[in-house]
This record gives sequence, structure tokens and C-alpha cells, in this order.
Amino acid sequence: MLRHRSFHSFGFDLGLYDQVFWNTTQGRPFESTMTQANPIPHSQLGDHFTPIFVVLLPFYYAYPHPETLLVLQAIVLVAGAWPVYLLARLKVPSYALVWVAVYFLFLPLAYINLYDFHEIALAVVPLGFTFYFLERGRTVWFLAFLLVTFLVKEEMALIGAGFGLYRL
Repeated sequence: MLRHRSFHSFGFDLGLYDQVFWNTTQGRPFESTMTQANPIPHSQLGDHFTPIFVVLLPFYYAYPHPETLLVLQAIVLVAGAWPVYLLARLKVPSYALVWVAVYFLFLPLAYINLYDFHEIALAVVPLGFTFYFLERGRTVWFLAFLLVTFLVKEEMALIGAGFGLYRL
């Protein structure tokens, strides 16, 4: 938030997604003009398949500012501790809170939150629950969260393939 308010955020990250959300609230779903390959108005879904944004739209409607995206990203990253805790409680019950601390102290996770808004951060929670339900053997819930993960970005299908290999 401080980076943005001190003019240190970037147009190709926070600006691009703010434009996509703003245009969507104005009746131009997922429209963007901020890519070098296609500077004319086009659907951002053609650049990156991110229908998960629909879940964030009500919050952006309520407060249509770039800060909304930054706060939502922070909330999602914090919420990622929940599946970590559940999985740790399943595997190593006496160290569950230690694993939550490790999650919060993991520097790449912290850096995600320090540098603008990225849709890939939205994968943390569904990926965590996908793995948790895979380990619990709850196939329906596993597939449901895997599907939600696929809605974050197009390359998440590769993660799904990884889950398949893991289960072999």
C-alpha cells in the first residue's frame, strides 16, 4: 500500500489489473489496453485466463481503487495459512502452528505481497486446499478446489498434472 501511495507501483502490474477491474465495473468485461502485443482494447482473458477475478469484483465495486486489489491480495495470502494448518495438523499435529509460522516467514510469499498485485497470488488458498483434500482422500473436494485453482491462471493446469503425478 505504501509503495502505491508513494508512486512506486507499476502500470504493468497493479495498473493493468486495476484497469481490467475498472473496465469490468463499467460494463466492459475484462477489457484492457495495456499490453505491448495488443495495445487496442481487448479482453484480458485472451492474454491470461483469469476468471477468478469475478469473485473479487463485488469488493472492487464497493471500493473501486487499486488499493482494493492490494488489500484483497494480502487477505488471500493470510488465508493461505488455513490449509497449511489443516494439512500440518493432519500430518504432524504437534507442529501444526510451527508450519503456519514457517508459511508466514517464507520470504517468496512475503515478496509476493510487497510487489503490486498479481493474479497468481490468488492460487495460494485453492492450491492449499487442493493438496489438503488430496491427502485426506476426499476426491470430490479435491476436484472442486482443483477446478477453482484452474480459474486463477492458465498455467495452473500444469499444477493439476503435478497432482496427478504425485498421486501415482
